[in-house]
Amino acid sequence: VHDDVAYAYVPRALKTLALWRGLHMLPPHVEFVLHMDDDTALCDEMVFDESWFNDARVSEVAFPIFTRRGGSLLSECVGLAFKLNAHGGVVHNATAGTSLWAAGIAGLVRRDVITQVLRDHVFLPFGEDSFHGLMQLMEGKRIVRDA
Repeated sequence: VHDDVAYAYVPRALKTLALWRGLHMLPPHVEFVLHMDDDTALCDEMVFDESWFNDARVSEVAFPIFTRRGGSLLSECVGLAFKLNAHGGVVHNATAGTSLWAAGIAGLVRRDVITQVLRDHVFLPFGEDSFHGLMQLMEGKRIVRDA
């Protein structure tokens, strides 16, 4: 993908372990971590706007996700659920000032926040998406959604 990207093979199918290992491979000056599923494709025009983090309360930026059109009935249904979640998240952000969680499929998070969440998570290796959102909210942080 890019020469600056360091890939590490984690022989155990466990996303949380891969995130933990990846966090500890990063150089100390890295402030933000993009976490995403390995089957997630980003468009060429994708922009990661770090200005969201000018607000010290913002701990994570969540991105809406969609499935490709023309797949099976199941993938079309999943795609509809993703769209409803994305639109509902925007409305929730507008009324509550935060999202409840950031999907593990794609998010940009402060490194210190994701490190603390993974260290303190009580249900690992399961439920890191919703629980890491809850842990951030309990700390008074905000999760925003970028459209």
